Amino acid sequence: MHRSKAHGTVLSVTLTSLLILTVLTQASFAGIRLEHDVEPVFQLIELTVDADIPDYTGSVTIELRVNRPTKSFRFHSEGLTIDTLVLSDSSGVISSTFEQINDEELVVTTENKLTPGGCLLRISFHNEFDTRANSL
Repeated sequence: MHRSKAHGTVLSVTLTSLLILTVLTQASFAGIRLEHDVEPVFQLIELTVDADIPDYTGSVTIELRVNRPTKSFRFHSEGLTIDTLVLSDSSGVISSTFEQINDEELVVTTENKLTPGGCLLRISFHNEFDTRANSL
């Protein structure tokens, strides 16, 4: 039974993370629509999960497409503590900062305007497991 519980927890965390880290989509979250200046093209999520400890860590690598010049963009990050965030393009690391603006959104601000094209966003995070008996 312990293995089944752990598998269910891993599945729950994975599905929750996928939903939470679906970045910059057309979906409305809490009544706020995200802009289309920067949109995701691909994302890879990695989780480190152990059912015997109360938390997990992870990282996400997101390929972004910059559609219009901008100095900031936001995305959903409900319930996650962001440890590091690195934005880069073919020239290297882009000077940027991030700020959690509420419990559900994070804003990335760059020193200089992003220009149309591709860039990469790497984020590491951690969180505690949700131990409430919620269903999907």
